[in-house]
Amino acid sequence: MGVETITVFKPTGPLNKVWLMWEVVKKFYRLSDYAHSAEIASLEKQINDWTQAADLTEAADLTEERLRGGAILADKKRLARLSGDILIRATILHLLTAFVEFAVKQIFKLLLPNKKLPQKTSFETDLIKPLKEIGAFTDYPPEYL
Repeated sequence: MGVETITVFKPTGPLNKVWLMWEVVKKFYRLSDYAHSAEIASLEKQINDWTQAADLTEAADLTEERLRGGAILADKKRLARLSGDILIRATILHLLTAFVEFAVKQIFKLLLPNKKLPQKTSFETDLIKPLKEIGAFTDYPPEYL
């Protein structure tokens, strides 16, 4: 079960801010993924174009500068792939973690409107524990763990 199937997250109702934030998170992910894929595709096209041009060039005409250009393109592609494997995934993980905290705080405010949160909120102690005490939180879904 994904978060999109939970009916409490709708564009109307008391948790509409959670729905809106989830839509923003999904949009950010799609934009990041698309931009990253487009950059890699662009570099692959440049490398293919360079390779085709190099194949048509006499060996004596392949200057050090032209060879360096091909190596630079290959290096840029490698870095773009690494950025996706490391930075994009880390950014999305951080964003999803922030979304979960935001959603839990919205639920907390809805169910415990008179309870004040400390300025430095501990997720487990200040949010989850009081929600467990009123029966609004039972456990983390296995997918989350």
